[in-house]
Amino acid sequence: MPGPDDRGPAGEPEQPLLPSYRRRPELDRALRANLRTLRDRCPDADLRERFDAVLAGRTPLRELARSREDQDFLGPLVLDGARRWEEAGRPDDGMPAPEGASEPAPAPRRSSGQHGGTW
Repeated sequence: MPGPDDRGPAGEPEQPLLPSYRRRPELDRALRANLRTLRDRCPDADLRERFDAVLAGRTPLRELARSREDQDFLGPLVLDGARRWEEAGRPDDGMPAPEGASEPAPAPRRSSGQHGGTW
């Protein structure tokens, strides 16, 4: 059941922030929660307004992600998260080792024609 932050101004469920989340509303809710957390921790009032515009569906997430202000704000957070991940001893591919394995599982291989991401 959608929560109060999952509804638009007319009380209708909002469109998912990413088209691939149409059939995975739990992922959309998690993404929205993360964006609200980032918004709340952001010291820049203009950037907080951009987060609000994305959450309200007035601005595409892609536009926010491509902005210099967002990159300046998120860059240090991403680097800190990556540093903490490495310090925790996680495998480089970010996937946990299979239970009982003594070495991390190898990263999946991509053929030269595949490109990750949708940005």
